Amino acid sequence: MADDPPPPYASYPRGDPLVLYGTPDKLQALSKGYFGLIGVFILNFVLLAAAEVVSRFLDFSLSLALVPVFGLVALLTYPLNRQIAFGKDWPNRSAWLASVLMGLNSALFCGIFGYAIMQWIVLKEMMRYGIKSGYFEVSKREVDQVIAARRVQAANPIESLIIPPDPA
Repeated sequence: MADDPPPPYASYPRGDPLVLYGTPDKLQALSKGYFGLIGVFILNFVLLAAAEVVSRFLDFSLSLALVPVFGLVALLTYPLNRQIAFGKDWPNRSAWLASVLMGLNSALFCGIFGYAIMQWIVLKEMMRYGIKSGYFEVSKREVDQVIAARRVQAANPIESLIIPPDPA
């Protein structure tokens, strides 16, 4: 018996399979931040185009026209970044910092790098909840379904574990 080889598997703790990652409220906050940033990005593009037109017609420096764009982008992204900070358990100052950086970055290629990085961070966190995605795409319908399922499970934790009998 002492010369038997070890079993072909290793027993190791795999965590509790009944415990799900995060809460529905945090996933909801991440979803609001993720999808809200898309609208602010489009508005950022429109604001930069308007700043360019205004600076040419009123004959003043484009850098002066970018100051209101910075302020608007920072103000519009703050509520969304606050949602993301809540969903990621970041301190509140992280939302302010992200908004200021996105505002500063708004003049460079419409801030596409800031938006892409922030959405990538959020997408990676949402994937921990079981959300499936492609390359920078996620279905809002799927996220809403996962949130609804998580809320049902949170309300009825025992009933959600019961497997219905096979109809066959």
